[in-house]
Amino acid sequence: MKLKALLVSLGLILMVGCSDNTEVEEDLEGNTEEVVFNENESTYDSDVAVTTSKYDILELYDSVDKNDLKYEYDEDGPSYLYEYNGGMAYGSDNSENFMPSINDKKYKPVLEEFSFASEENPINKSYDEAIELVKKVLPDDIKKVDERDYIDGDPNYIGIRILEYSSSKGNFLVAFAHGYTDGVYDKDKVAGINYHIEIDG
Repeated sequence: MKLKALLVSLGLILMVGCSDNTEVEEDLEGNTEEVVFNENESTYDSDVAVTTSKYDILELYDSVDKNDLKYEYDEDGPSYLYEYNGGMAYGSDNSENFMPSINDKKYKPVLEEFSFASEENPINKSYDEAIELVKKVLPDDIKKVDERDYIDGDPNYIGIRILEYSSSKGNFLVAFAHGYTDGVYDKDKVAGINYHIEIDG
């Protein structure tokens, strides 16, 4: 009986493994549905993060078509990002912010599939290289409004540089995460990139 089950399982694995663009999904009730993947469909602004490694993300940058980018964000969630005198923090419409905001602006994350978390999938790019990545995904008509640093004296702390952009498709904050090189904060080295769009308050 175990041998028969093993052969059936092996047969199913081989059948699925031989299929190029088809996958069988099974829901909780045991119903199955065949899903055909279209390689030409855009994965940008998806709800599910499909890329995790920095190499996969860099490939997305190399193949991105800005016409496919929609700069969408979760409109229903009560949480948002805001800027305070130490960087960016999460706030909520349901509670008071733990740090005072430096302005009335609120932001939501966008382009998360193009973001690098400096703690999980850090990159090692120069400032200029990171700017070139930003230009690949933000609208063509972006204009830099401001740039500011949040630096802590602790060498274990990752410094943050905020770049503020305006465009016809919205106002953006791009956060560069920097580390220390030889105990000194290095503004020319970028370890992480995150994108945020301004929302109506």
